[in-house]
Amino acid sequence: MLASDAVRYEDATAGVAESAAAPAAPHHERVARNILVVLTSQIAVWIAGSGLGVLLPRYLGDTSIGRLTFAFSLASFATVVVLFGSEPYLAREVARRPQDGPHLAFNALILKVPLALVSIGTIVLFVNVLGYPAVTRQMVYIFAAGIIITAVSNTLSSTLQGLERLTLTSFASIIDKVLSGVLGVGAVVLAGQGLLPYALILVGASLLSTGIVLAYFLRVVGFSYRLDLAVWKELLRGGVPFVLWSVALMIYGTIDITMLSLMTSDEVVGWYGTAYRFIGIATFFPSAITLALLPNISNVGVMESRALIRRCLDLAMLLSFAITVFFVVGASAIIDFLGYPAGFEHTALLLRILAWHIPLTTFAMIAGVVVIASNREAPRTKAAIAAAVVNPILNLAAIPYFTRAYGDGAIGAAITSVMIEVFMTSVMFALVPSGVFDRGNARTMLRGLGAAVFMAGAMVLAAPYGLIPMFVLGCTAFGVGAIVLRAVSVGELLEIGQKIARRGESGA
Repeated sequence: MLASDAVRYEDATAGVAESAAAPAAPHHERVARNILVVLTSQIAVWIAGSGLGVLLPRYLGDTSIGRLTFAFSLASFATVVVLFGSEPYLAREVARRPQDGPHLAFNALILKVPLALVSIGTIVLFVNVLGYPAVTRQMVYIFAAGIIITAVSNTLSSTLQGLERLTLTSFASIIDKVLSGVLGVGAVVLAGQGLLPYALILVGASLLSTGIVLAYFLRVVGFSYRLDLAVWKELLRGGVPFVLWSVALMIYGTIDITMLSLMTSDEVVGWYGTAYRFIGIATFFPSAITLALLPNISNVGVMESRALIRRCLDLAMLLSFAITVFFVVGASAIIDFLGYPAGFEHTALLLRILAWHIPLTTFAMIAGVVVIASNREAPRTKAAIAAAVVNPILNLAAIPYFTRAYGDGAIGAAITSVMIEVFMTSVMFALVPSGVFDRGNARTMLRGLGAAVFMAGAMVLAAPYGLIPMFVLGCTAFGVGAIVLRAVSVGELLEIGQKIARRGESGA
């Protein structure tokens, strides 16, 4: 048994209140440790997930990758509806009133039951009415079961995030990715199995990691086990801006995949999905920062956390410039190094285009946390809705044009995607309260761009010798350039290392 059902609401909230009342380390150090915890897990997840992710196209081919990409994106869209904006709302509200965490989490889970039934039924009907191939429909059915698992996991993790208890959830995500990676390699690469066993492995690994998080949650937080319609109303009302944002984000972020599946072929979707997989991997660092920042600045205050936010932005943007250059200059070398079959040469150009997402998304993610903590999510949602309307319109023109002119409609989808991201990043910048970012951030970004130029030159010089020399020489050139141009100093690096390594009185 995970925990006794007889756990009372008062006992659970008392434990949370006691934890919240315990002496805490200074918030800069606490956030630094939380970033380290999440970043460590993200790197492990990145290694485990990307290990199989970059191998899949080699063994499955572009057609199968296209079907997998479509099925996963469709299930992801349904998941957004089921979550109904509860993730950021729960994290923010639990950070502000930790004693209500057990009550909010329990009612959030119960509220998701009817949402899950409607969402799953909708996507199942969608793939059957439009006559998708049998294997695609079967993958959608498997991922539909995973929607419920994801809803439970994300609700629990968001509550724990608000309580700044990130260690176990990070550990569970490592188990998820390592298990799915190891079994996935065994099934797809070694045993020669196809898409359906791989999809089952993904859902099974997610179920195991969710069980771990649930056991931990019941032990350290617990549920109130009391239905409260007032809380339902609060969650629905408070989640509306977030769910509208999430739905709009999914539309303008994934509608291109659905449109490509309807207007081109599975092969084209496979090229596009493979390029996007690399871009998704690159967001591990800003994701770690935002997970650690949101509960802290929601509790302490945005203006009081300006120095911390600025430092996080500087570090995240510097890393994003380096990753962008690596993908732009090394795209063809990456595809060759991984030994992808014929057809995936199209992915190199798509990767070069989509790589410009990385610095834009990095800035937008950190600015978005500031916007949420400032309770300014409503205008952000309006901008996302506008992007969700414009994106399909642009794709209706871009995909057919690039299909006719270049034989690859995914080029049009990639260009449209970057254009929309430029718009959304501009909106985020405008919504951040005045005084949070300063000229120092702009100077650091300009110096980081200069270091990126050094890196690009070094990679071009090393290109005849293969991907590994390009990576090593490029990273070295970027590091030297960043120090020479004073984008970062040796003293800062030592200071950051000392803060992360320092043991405070309370754990992350």
